Amino acid sequence: DDGRGGRRRGEEAEGVGDKHKDRGGRGEGGKKGRRREDDGGRDSKRRQLEAPSGEGRKDRKGGKGSSHREESQEESEDEAGPALPKRSWLAPYIKVRVVDKKVRGGRLYLKKGTVVDVHPGGLCDVAMDEGRDVIQLGQAALETVVPKEVGAAVLVVEGALRGSKARVQAKTAEVCAVQLESDFSIQRLLLDEVAMFVGPMDDD
Repeated sequence: DDGRGGRRRGEEAEGVGDKHKDRGGRGEGGKKGRRREDDGGRDSKRRQLEAPSGEGRKDRKGGKGSSHREESQEESEDEAGPALPKRSWLAPYIKVRVVDKKVRGGRLYLKKGTVVDVHPGGLCDVAMDEGRDVIQLGQAALETVVPKEVGAAVLVVEGALRGSKARVQAKTAEVCAVQLESDFSIQRLLLDEVAMFVGPMDDD
């Protein structure tokens, strides 16, 4: 009996020792796991701290690039120069009306006249119906006069038919139907595209 009891005590002692070893192994493994987690947390914190600085540098670079693009656009616009002036619609022998209140202190406002000569830069000499004064005006101070009478002579001053002579067939508040002298076709044109014509209708 004593021998059997001694063996049991020895086996129990070995079992206790094995349990202590297992606990120790688990403890070391747990510590290692915690270290990995801690290291991972530190690495993630480092990444988080480093990321904003990198993004900030990218933004600053992007800002410089955008400013360069804006400067290049401004330079290209400066190189293009000012917008070209509108094409002149003036022509000799057309009737016009003064629409600038500043001309002669407003005394010629809405007065009619005839273009007798055209100069570069949208300027022309106008012989006024009243007083027969000849004054030089810009086209911005004038508008075309369109006759109401059917059969009245007009000149096309704008568009694809510019320079064509025609006669009025009908007129509304916005458009005018005319018959071209060249081929007798009927054309519907805006009032700004035609003007009363007092010159010769034949081309001879």
